Amino acid sequence: TVAAPPLPPHSLVVLAGIPLSFVVPFLRSSDFAVVGITPHLQEAREYRVFTETKKRILGHAGPAFIVTDYNSERLRGLATELGITWANESCVKLFNNVEQSLRWCEGRIIGSP
Repeated sequence: TVAAPPLPPHSLVVLAGIPLSFVVPFLRSSDFAVVGITPHLQEAREYRVFTETKKRILGHAGPAFIVTDYNSERLRGLATELGITWANESCVKLFNNVEQSLRWCEGRIIGSP
């Protein structure tokens, strides 16, 4: 169970870490997109998965949110490179019965650095 807040229409949810995809079935909205940022993506800069992830983030025009865990801070530089960031002050605990460190943060698309 994940107590995810309702999403505004046209939201983007970025999962910053692994494994966090178990959150997705609990997201409530009829229209949202999800992308993942993982340590594996750092090694894929020359591959399509990196390019497509960046394109989806930078091409998003609606609200953005980040799901973080205890390892997400080490992905902050990669997230910035992909065009999105979050302020820790915007984060709230994401209550669930799997992982104690999950947080729900407001994301900000910043474009290409």
